[in-house]
Amino acid sequence: MLEDEYRVPHLILRGTYIPGTTRCSFGEFFRAPSYAEEDEELKQWDIDTLQSFKCYIDLRVGSYVVGSGPPRLTILLGEDYHGYGEDQAYIDMWISYLEEFLKSFEGLEHFIFLGPPLDLSSEAWQLMGGYWEVQRGKNGTTIAVHWRRDLWANLRGDDFHKYQHVLEMKLPDFREAARTAHQARVAEYGGRIGADPNLPMLLTDAHQLGEYYVNLGAYDHPDGPPSQPPPVPGTPPTPPGG
Repeated sequence: MLEDEYRVPHLILRGTYIPGTTRCSFGEFFRAPSYAEEDEELKQWDIDTLQSFKCYIDLRVGSYVVGSGPPRLTILLGEDYHGYGEDQAYIDMWISYLEEFLKSFEGLEHFIFLGPPLDLSSEAWQLMGGYWEVQRGKNGTTIAVHWRRDLWANLRGDDFHKYQHVLEMKLPDFREAARTAHQARVAEYGGRIGADPNLPMLLTDAHQLGEYYVNLGAYDHPDGPPSQPPPVPGTPPTPPGG
């Protein structure tokens, strides 16, 4: 739906999914940031009628490859938009689906790419594209494996060995490649997410997401400030400012 040029990773972390933290919310209307309001693809949608359906999980962070932040982070895992009302059966179905899907991730470490969402109706870091799983290689070394490596091997076996070195990497090589790519973007765009001087700056501190929203005017919206992710099931909601 939205231009990929805005979906830029700001943070890269190594972490694990925390079971039982899946939760979804419904009802916020899409809020485009000022820099994307003139986007031609976005104009094709009647954004005033689009309500969001969003699902969140929590990650336990082992380390940050690019950027810094807390040892536990809530992320927006997925979202959908439509113009009809809330349907609890729909929400329950998606929570059930995600919990079943995420069972395969329990106890496993992944490298996750995160950035601020284009929709400013809620405040959370969002998964940007795929992920890399931390695995033990055939020779005993620990490697980072692209989430589509096995698919590539099955569908394009003739080319697999040619590109295997970029689909799986030793951890030092992966970290160096990730940091080098980040620094190249910083140098090319002066620290912004793209060449347009109206685009926002890259964030390298997960704690600065609220400040990012403030700078984009998200807290001045006539319908009120962005919502916060719903609490983890079984825990009370966090009080304002808490």
